[in-house]
Amino acid sequence: MTADHSFGIFAATLFCCLGGPASAQEEPSVFIDPDAGQLLMSAARQIKNVDAYSVRVDATFDTVLHSGAKVEHTRESDVIVRRPDGIFADQWDDTGVYRQIFYDGKKFTLLDVYKGVYGQIDVPPSIDAALDVAIDEFGLDAPLADFLTSDTEKSFRTGVTLGVYVGTSVINEIPVHHLYFSHQLVDFQVWIDMEGAPLFRKIVITYKNRPGSPQYRAVFSDWDFSPQFDNSDFIFDGASSAQQIEVLKVKK
Repeated sequence: MTADHSFGIFAATLFCCLGGPASAQEEPSVFIDPDAGQLLMSAARQIKNVDAYSVRVDATFDTVLHSGAKVEHTRESDVIVRRPDGIFADQWDDTGVYRQIFYDGKKFTLLDVYKGVYGQIDVPPSIDAALDVAIDEFGLDAPLADFLTSDTEKSFRTGVTLGVYVGTSVINEIPVHHLYFSHQLVDFQVWIDMEGAPLFRKIVITYKNRPGSPQYRAVFSDWDFSPQFDNSDFIFDGASSAQQIEVLKVKK
């Protein structure tokens, strides 16, 4: 995986990578089980080789309190991706927040629907470059960024030092392969459909370098690689009914 991200909202907080510079560290040994690596790349290609897709994401994620206790929250998302320059997402949190995310090749907008406020930033005209700006400069949390990039194969294999085929299991009555991978910043497990197309069915990301090692867990359903949408779906047009708030860059 390419980065240590959590899926949330624009945050004016310090976004940092843990650990010293690469030149000061020993090169880690690498072992990728051939079956695990091949299955991961097959699922990544399934996303890479399409111009658009939509998917349902039912996620749970940990928040670590000052006491060290971990509290679990849930988030439901319906996502549409149009390459190279379109993202739309509806998100519902268990805290009662309903937000929408828009990317139209020019601007990245996050709308808090119930509060009637939105933040908006200018970004480059490709999903990859737009995510880089939104994450690195403005602190957008996005653990599923690897699913959005133009080269999902590269995104998933970058930095991986260990890959293991764990076995088989069943998720929502669907037989799946269970794989485990380790990265300098995170460990992640994926479950991939055994029958039909090699679709991602579940992912668990463990942020092992963060206090408390919080996890992000997501189950995928309703994959559609020929989704119906209008180009206007990716354009935020609610400026007349919502108030814009400033989005601050994170401190370096």
